[in-house]
Amino acid sequence: MGLTMHTADKAMKEYFRGAFMLFGCWFTKMAHSKVKKTGLEVFLMLALCLFLVRGTLYGNGLSKYGTNVCQEWKWRTVATSTLVSTVSYQTYISRSKLCGWRRCRKSRTVTSYKLKTIYRRTIDTYFRCCNGWRRRGNECPIAICRYGCKNGGSCYSPNRCRCTPFWTGPNCGIDVNECSSNNGDFQQQCINRRGTSRLCSCNSWYKTSPYDSKKCVDVDECQRLIECTCASGSNSCGKSCRNTVGSYYCTWGKSYRL
Repeated sequence: MGLTMHTADKAMKEYFRGAFMLFGCWFTKMAHSKVKKTGLEVFLMLALCLFLVRGTLYGNGLSKYGTNVCQEWKWRTVATSTLVSTVSYQTYISRSKLCGWRRCRKSRTVTSYKLKTIYRRTIDTYFRCCNGWRRRGNECPIAICRYGCKNGGSCYSPNRCRCTPFWTGPNCGIDVNECSSNNGDFQQQCINRRGTSRLCSCNSWYKTSPYDSKKCVDVDECQRLIECTCASGSNSCGKSCRNTVGSYYCTWGKSYRL
């Protein structure tokens, strides 16, 4: 079970407090116990207690202060056996000179040894890559995007893509429609192209302005001198071309018609 930093700190404080209370109770009980203990046994038990409070660190080859390296704490129960000695008094009947070689009652001390199992709760520390990051060396600098990044996009944060121009969306799979806003700033026709820049187009009888590529100007059809012609190909019919915005019309001399 993983713990967050805040929860783990709180759990560690509670654990230390409980461990010291348990140790205090144990020390008081042992101090008033009739069981005889050697100095080595007491030292080993104290050392065991301190070791279990500290727990075990599993670095897994990661640096504690590496990029996107997280710590995870897990509870663990450890069973340890220790040798405990018990001193008791044994009464027996024997003959001795002090008793005039008669049978008399005597006593002697008997030391017995047995193994005692001690259980302790400890918190082990594990280093791992934070969620959404992949390991490289002793750090975790590589972001993971679950669905990948399309059209040349790059994953810069967990499940977040940095898209190339003209693409958008969670995984850069949506084309940016440059004509959707204000007609792409074009005066007449805006033509959106998938994955590349838009095109400006003018309506019939118009052309792109030589001064502003986003604007269109009227085409003067009468300048071409071929829009209005006489049937004979000459000017004897009195033709005349009249240009209008977006179109034109022809006029003819008297007594002539189309």
